[in-house]
Amino acid sequence: MLELWFDASTEEWATWAFRMPADYASGPTLKIQYKAASATTGDVVWAGSLAAVTDGDATDVDAKVFAAAQTATVTVPGTAGYLDEASISLTTAADSVAAGDFVVVRIARQGAAGGDTATGDMEFVGAAITYTTA
Repeated sequence: MLELWFDASTEEWATWAFRMPADYASGPTLKIQYKAASATTGDVVWAGSLAAVTDGDATDVDAKVFAAAQTATVTVPGTAGYLDEASISLTTAADSVAAGDFVVVRIARQGAAGGDTATGDMEFVGAAITYTTA
C-alpha cells in the first residue's frame, strides 16, 4: 500500500491536481485518512488548502498561490497503525473554487506546531474532498 510519511518535527506537505467536478456547488471539506507509525497518544495537526484556476483566467498556473491553510487537530488512535480521519472545512481556504476549475490541493502535517504533540511519523493513506452539489 502506498503511504506518505509526515515527520513529527517539520512541516511536510504533498500536492495533487484534479478538475473540480461539474456538480460542485460549495462547502469543500478535506477528509484526510492517516495512521500513526508508532504514536499511541497525543494530537496531530493536519492542514489543507486549495489553489483554483478557471479556464480563461489571467493567472500563471505555475505561479498560483494557495489560499490560506485551514487546520484540524485530532487525537491519534490508542494503537499504532489504526486508521483515523481528520476533517478540514476549506470554506476560507478554497480560493473561490468553482465547478470545472483546475484545482491543486495541498495537504500538510504541521509537526512543528505547538498543538502537534504526537511523536513519530504520521502515515497519510488517502484523502477525499466532499462538497455540496448543484
